[in-house]
Amino acid sequence: MIYTITFNPALDYIAQVENFEIGKVNRTKTEKILAGGKGLNVSIVLKNLGIDTTAISFVAGFTGDELEKIIKKYKINTDFIKVKNGYTRINVKISSYLNQSYDSQYNNLEIQNLNLENQINNSNFNIKIKNQQTNPEINKNNIKIQSKNMDKKIYIETALNGNGPEITNKEIEILLEKIRQIKSEDLVILSGNVPKCINEKIYEIISKELNQKNVPFVVDATQKLLVNTLQYKPTLIKPNKSELEETFNVKIKNEEDIIFYAKKLQKKGAQNVLISLGGDGAFLLTDDGKTYYSNAPKGNVINTVGAGDSMIAGFIAGFYKQNNYLEALKYGIASGSATAFGKELATKQDIEKLLEQVRIKNIKLKKGMI
Repeated sequence: MIYTITFNPALDYIAQVENFEIGKVNRTKTEKILAGGKGLNVSIVLKNLGIDTTAISFVAGFTGDELEKIIKKYKINTDFIKVKNGYTRINVKISSYLNQSYDSQYNNLEIQNLNLENQINNSNFNIKIKNQQTNPEINKNNIKIQSKNMDKKIYIETALNGNGPEITNKEIEILLEKIRQIKSEDLVILSGNVPKCINEKIYEIISKELNQKNVPFVVDATQKLLVNTLQYKPTLIKPNKSELEETFNVKIKNEEDIIFYAKKLQKKGAQNVLISLGGDGAFLLTDDGKTYYSNAPKGNVINTVGAGDSMIAGFIAGFYKQNNYLEALKYGIASGSATAFGKELATKQDIEKLLEQVRIKNIKLKKGMI
């Protein structure tokens, strides 16, 4: 059995707005409520691919009841722990297309998302300085970005995430007891961050339990949550490029840097390392010493929520079907892309349509990188 563990699930309220404006009343174009939480997303996509899981999570209040109803509609096994204090959180996700230009003094976040350093010399955009003086300082408060191609729109996503319920030590102990019942032929997927009310070493504690019982496990988390598990040899980890930079406090400049730091994660204990690059594809470093690169299928990005979780699910499904890393990577890339190109999590049909676009190549490493 595959078990997914989600510490802080949510009801995701997802709204599309034609032209989102801060400080004004915005009307939604479409809206829906979905189950949210990284481990739950993995369970849903695996179910869509015909693989059963048991979803373990914490739920509280009427929002927790609704979340469990949604998950059970997918016919996914649930083993939820009821929390007494608080409510399962509601996360608000707003997606919108912005026409032509926007002023960053009203929305600094989008300047960061567009990556100013990379866009200054990009022929698709004009960078305009307001209140221009001699040698003006470029900062988030005086930049205007304008698309040179007025037919193109800038896609943005804005999120407002809740905190979640207060999980006690007694409720954590219930979780640990469930984990102690898991067997070596099972697989555990630890996904996402944990609430502030939980010991930040909880992933390390769980990983140690699993390692002692020879239970394979996957970790999809960031910084200390991830790094502290490496000593217990996770079967697979999936940092993206920015998370790789955060882990080692570096600026990654090229593909060689990506492979170099992914190798460092392997040396620390990770068996297989999957580095997601979004629309630029992914690298996979395997436990048999191979390094692979895959492109990403082409398509229009509609919603990136759950794309990384879908990638994990697709990878696991591909490996389960063929016991082959190449097939696993192929399914992982197609699954992540299928979610990004759709309005909900990837379906089997969506994934299979994209498989033919995926091309994988074996990367020959230089001697100094081995």
